[in-house]
Amino acid sequence: MEAPDEALNGAEAIATALAIVERISGRGARRVTGWATVELDRAERNVAGFASPGPTRVRDVPDDALLGARCRLVTFGPAEPELLLLEPATEGRIAASLARFGEGPVVVYLLVPASSVRNVLRDLRDAGLVLSGEGAGPFGREWLVVGSPPWGAHLCVAQSAGAATIEP
Repeated sequence: MEAPDEALNGAEAIATALAIVERISGRGARRVTGWATVELDRAERNVAGFASPGPTRVRDVPDDALLGARCRLVTFGPAEPELLLLEPATEGRIAASLARFGEGPVVVYLLVPASSVRNVLRDLRDAGLVLSGEGAGPFGREWLVVGSPPWGAHLCVAQSAGAATIEP
């Protein structure tokens, strides 16, 4: 397993949409990379070598219904990015990503503050992006930017006040 900062598999499929989403969502948005894996426990063990002294926290978070995956959030520390591990729970998009690319980064989540998510979604549609219906995801409410192939790469806009950001 390579470091999570490697290029997103199939990134050209979402490059234009990602630029639009990042511009519209502004500086208040947080970016989280989603790493597809066939086995969460093994991937979690492998991730431990990415940062010294390793992850500060690892926890299961809600499934991603739009991508068909079980999810585990890895936090490295306040100055380091988070990494979301995704294991297929259905024969959906994450399973297709694994079949096409193997394990690796295949999703970008842009977490938008709850106070601005409605305006951001409206502005994204006005900019010509097509969004899925609302789904439940690891960060709470989320929308998939539609248009890339089913195997990815995938771009999700999520409301940042979801379950994964609330301390138990």
